[in-house]
This record gives sequence, structure tokens and C-alpha cells, in this order.
Amino acid sequence: MSRPSSLSRSSSSDSIVNSSSEEEREAKTPVSTPVMKSPNKKIAQGQIYSSNKCSTPTLASQEKRSKLILRAQKSYAQKIQLWKELTTKIKENGILELKKLNSQKFHDLLDHLSKSPNPNITKLHIGQCKIDARDVTALANAIKSNVQIVEFSMSITEFDAAGFKAITEATIINTKSEITKFEVVNCYIGDEGGSVIAAAIQNNPNSKITEVILDSNEIGNLGAKALADAIITNPRSKITELSLVCNNISNEGGIAFFDAIKANSDSKLTKLHLSYNKISDEGIQVLSDAIKLNHTIISLRLNDNQFSEKSDKHIKFIQQHYELNKLQDPIEKNIAAALDIITNEPSTTDNYPTSVFDVNTIIAQKLFALDRTDKLNTNKVIKNPAVVFNMYA
Repeated sequence: MSRPSSLSRSSSSDSIVNSSSEEEREAKTPVSTPVMKSPNKKIAQGQIYSSNKCSTPTLASQEKRSKLILRAQKSYAQKIQLWKELTTKIKENGILELKKLNSQKFHDLLDHLSKSPNPNITKLHIGQCKIDARDVTALANAIKSNVQIVEFSMSITEFDAAGFKAITEATIINTKSEITKFEVVNCYIGDEGGSVIAAAIQNNPNSKITEVILDSNEIGNLGAKALADAIITNPRSKITELSLVCNNISNEGGIAFFDAIKANSDSKLTKLHLSYNKISDEGIQVLSDAIKLNHTIISLRLNDNQFSEKSDKHIKFIQQHYELNKLQDPIEKNIAAALDIITNEPSTTDNYPTSVFDVNTIIAQKLFALDRTDKLNTNKVIKNPAVVFNMYA
């Protein structure tokens, strides 16, 4: 084998040395951080590029998140506090009383009640609260959400016509409402409010309301006429008691009620209270004629109106009639029972009883209606009204 030349050996040795020295230089030379180019701007050497999607939360975002958490905690604490307040206001008999509340507190409580119905509340009583349109909306929503409420009462609280309409829609027109007693006292709703209630009663024949109390509301003749049509003339009305004490009803409005009583002798209304109004002798005379044909009125209050002593005899006559109406049911049953005894003997021709209970009941009703006026118009009864009841014993 031939020896390598000195030239080739030197060259090979130099190559090895050079390669080794290059590796040493690379190892000693620090590696620079690669520069990543941003599409929008140049990034200085050594700066780490990060996208928006995976950026570290800034101080501002952390503060925002903390505020949201605090707000949620505060909201939850407020709900707990409202729940506690409502719970303490609910009495054992299911009455929730909200009295002398400012607008904000009234709204917060009812807004909470609309979002969190409470099955323990059956009667809602509101008094002396300062409310606005927003509060009325919260009240209407609370009533709609709590369908178990059967009694609604509001006193000494003012609101506009639109607000009152929203309340009647929630209580009277609302087909899911179970409310049977509707009471608004000292709220100054006037004729407009009376007409709103009358329209609500007309628009929902399925309403469960049987008692309407509208005392001290400055309702005049227009409102009285509307209510007479809706409650007495309207055959679909279920209302048995109407109170309009201390309003502005004169003969015109009173006669509207009395004519309706006369024309609708079998209406469901049993109690009509018109004390502290402006009805005079003329109105009492009309009522005296109307009550003769009515079979349902058992309570009629007229004290402190504007009639004179001339009407005393009519007032006594009116009282006799509605007191007798109280005994109509037992009297008719006694007559029907007597007819049953009389007609329950076997017929001589076919040996079948001739008595039919339903027929005898109808006959008893007719006999009572025909017989009553004659019994009441005797001098003996006029002198001593109590003796009339002995005639049906």
C-alpha cells in the first residue's frame, strides 16, 4: 500500500482541526431568540409574541371579573333579604300586608314576588304606598304570578287611570285569577275608575269575583250607572255584594241601581251599600217601588244620605222587604214541604203519588212572591214589622 503524501496528510489533518474548532465556536456562541414577525408591527428581538386568544389576564380584566362576582353576590344577598322581608310580612292567615312603603321598596318586593311566587300568600293588602307606573306593573305581574291569591285590597294609594286598568286586568280580567274579593278604598279613582271596573266585569264573564268594595273613591253618577249595568243588569255577573259608601252618587246614579233591581229581580246581587251619598226623597221613592219585585236583596244600607223625614215610611217598607228576603229560602222550603205532605197521598185512580219535589219547590217560590206583598201591606204589619214573620211560621 502506498503511503499518503505529506500534502494529503496535512490537508486531512487541517480539515479535522478546522471542523473541531467550528464546533467549539458554535457551542460557545449564544443562541439568539428567533424573531417572530407580527402581521401588524415589528416585534423587537427577544420579545415573546402572544396572540389575543391565549393572553395572560390583564389587571383591568381581573378587576372587571371581580366586580361581576361582587355584583352577583350582592344580588343574591338582596334576594335573600327580600325573601326574608316578605316572609316576615305574611301573617298566619295568609295575608301579605305592604303598608307605608316608598316606591323603590314597593317595587323590589313585588318584583321579587312576581319572579318567586309564594304559595302561602292568599290575601294581598296594600296601603299608603307611594307608587308610580313601574310599581303598578310590578304589582300586576306579582298578582298574575301568584294565582293562589283570593283577596285583593288597596287603600290610600294614588295611581293614574292606566295603572288602575293594569290592576283590574290582573285581578278581574285575568282568566287564571282566583280572586273573589276586590277592594279599593280611598284611592280617588272617580267615575273613570268605576267605569274601568265595570268594563272589566263585563269583559270576563268567568271572573270569580263576588265582592266589590269601592268606598270613598269620589265615584259619581256616571260610574254608578256603569256599575249597575255590569253587576245587576248583566246576567253573567257573579257579584253578590257591592259597596259604594261615601261617594258622590245622587238620585241619578241611585235610581240607575234601583231601576236595575226592579228590572232584574233575580240578579245575584244580595247586598248593596250606598250610605253617605247624595240620594234624596225622589230616589227613595223609586227604590220603595222597585224593592217590591226583588227577591234577592237581603242587605241595603242607605243611612246618611239627603232624604228627609218624608221618606221614613218608605225606608221602613224597604227594610221589611229585604229582611223578608233573608227568610225566603226557609219560607219556600216550608211551603214546599207542606205541599209535599198534601200531595203525597196515593191518587184514587192510579195509586201513584202526585207529589214531585221540584214542581212543589217552583210552586212554593211563586206562592211566596205572590203572597208577600199582600202580607206586608196590612196595617198590622206597618205598625209592627216583626209580626210579618209569624205569618210564615
